[in-house]
Amino acid sequence: MIGVFSSNDSLLDPSQPHRVPGAIDAGEDFTTSPTWNGGLPTDIPEDFFIDSILIQVPDSASFIFVSAHDSWYNDNTDPDNDFAVDMQITSTPIQVSQQHNGNFLKTYRLAQNYPNPFNPATYIEFQIPNSELVNLAVYDVLGRRVATLVDERLPAGVHKLQWNATGLSSGVYLYKLTVRQHTAIRKMVLVK
Repeated sequence: MIGVFSSNDSLLDPSQPHRVPGAIDAGEDFTTSPTWNGGLPTDIPEDFFIDSILIQVPDSASFIFVSAHDSWYNDNTDPDNDFAVDMQITSTPIQVSQQHNGNFLKTYRLAQNYPNPFNPATYIEFQIPNSELVNLAVYDVLGRRVATLVDERLPAGVHKLQWNATGLSSGVYLYKLTVRQHTAIRKMVLVK
């Protein structure tokens, strides 16, 4: 299945798959190499089945799902020349919803750090729906601030940073995201 997205009315001609500018991989990680001249990467190292996909597209974007019946083609980049891909849509969309203002991020979110437990560094990710003054700080279990990771205006979007706890003792730490009246706190464990 190939998803083609365009910001105008000129969508891809399904009879010309070499012109496909991009595709949806439904979250699968593929080792890829192009098969059609200028076309999509298609070398998929194993079989997989996608039951359903939730896709979010920008406002006013035209989109089409291309599937020429039950279309098989050989992938000549495979060393054994025996790899084929079956493109078939077996159901219709259940629901298509449109964002009201074009802003995909509607909520504030503070994700769990990873790895957790960690030693000595970990990643912290958060999202904000608007450009805002953001404060992200780390506290010990006694409520003492041990690090300020962010204290500045950031643009809307998903932000990820790495925190290195070298010099701190093993134990439980809390990280707190504050954006205007929104606050979120999560726990992480430093193990040495």
